[in-house]
Amino acid sequence: MTIYFYSNEKNQTIGKEVIQYLKRSGAMVISNLLTSQSTGDLSLEEVDALIILGDELDANGSYFVAWALSQNKHILFLLSKQTSTSQTLQTLQQNKNFNDKVNIITYHPDNLQQILLDFLQKLDQDSGRDAVNIKYTLRLSPKISDFLAWKAKHDNVRKADWLRKLITETMQNDQAYQQFLNKKYKAQ
Repeated sequence: MTIYFYSNEKNQTIGKEVIQYLKRSGAMVISNLLTSQSTGDLSLEEVDALIILGDELDANGSYFVAWALSQNKHILFLLSKQTSTSQTLQTLQQNKNFNDKVNIITYHPDNLQQILLDFLQKLDQDSGRDAVNIKYTLRLSPKISDFLAWKAKHDNVRKADWLRKLITETMQNDQAYQQFLNKKYKAQ
């Protein structure tokens, strides 16, 4: 998972804590706070979500918000105070078109890690992650291929769909995997 983290806060202590937590949880982090980034050919389109730390949006933050909304990416705003005077944030919070993508949360240093964990788990469960878009080559024996062809014809489904359904059912019934998912983004 790749996260773009943007902060316009003067005191970068919290920002550095956010970056450290995200990295420990296994996310790749791109940020304006990181001076030496080796992201290679990574483009913004490959980013899964945007996290913004700051009570007010500056020009750069506004650009990233507009980009994330245009790409249908999740956004987490981390505010240090209960109310923000930013008209943009107030508009986003009230807009029904962005309810499921925009999260505006007031943090305290004691609950910051839990907020980040909840956000990462929400991203992982997002239905967009279920889209079938990874090509995978599977080599089969003739016997398995015959069974798969027969099963697909018998159940009147495509072979790939039948295999995906079988794998999905196995994932849902695998208790060890479900425990792994519950711990997946908890930083070590």
